[in-house]
Amino acid sequence: MMQKNIWAKIIDIIFHPLLIPSYFTALMLWFGNNNLALSLIRLSLRPYIFLFVAITSVIIPTLCFWLLKITKIYVEKETNKKTWTALSCLLMAVIFFAISRSMVSLNISGLLLRFFLWNFFFATFCGLVSFRYTLNFHAIATGELLGLYILMLYSGIASSQYILFAIIIMFGLSGMSQLALKKTSPLSFVLETVIGVLFTGVIWYY
Repeated sequence: MMQKNIWAKIIDIIFHPLLIPSYFTALMLWFGNNNLALSLIRLSLRPYIFLFVAITSVIIPTLCFWLLKITKIYVEKETNKKTWTALSCLLMAVIFFAISRSMVSLNISGLLLRFFLWNFFFATFCGLVSFRYTLNFHAIATGELLGLYILMLYSGIASSQYILFAIIIMFGLSGMSQLALKKTSPLSFVLETVIGVLFTGVIWYY
């Protein structure tokens, strides 16, 4: 049982919601070559763009959360868990907005910019909702990635069926880890994944 929980925690970390923007960026930069805007970005520049996204969406938020904890701004009790989650989402909203503004300054536009800008609104919404309700962000983030790649396949921006298969495996592994850690129920995980998929549809069409 202990070994099962260890593997569940490892998978939980690998598919952490903070990593989803980096996965998305990698898909767009290296598997979205049919997209005219992305094809204009030189291959030599793409690792730097990916590094920028990784720093702003993974490293900086992690440092922010770490600083919040060591300064004891929040008391880590079960009664304050929703407040911690909500304020963390609002912090992420600020970071997504900063990324969007930086992309505008760097003349990076299109779907990649829209993804981060709409994630700003979505993180703000989730933050406000989390003050009252508990959400599973692993499910929502995995749903975003799944919905995104399906739309990329449908529009012809991407063509690899293997990547879709890999994302489906990611969905299954993430779901099993969340269930093993007793963070969600099967129905809740599926429904929140659907929320992520629908949110991606909003990004794509609006």
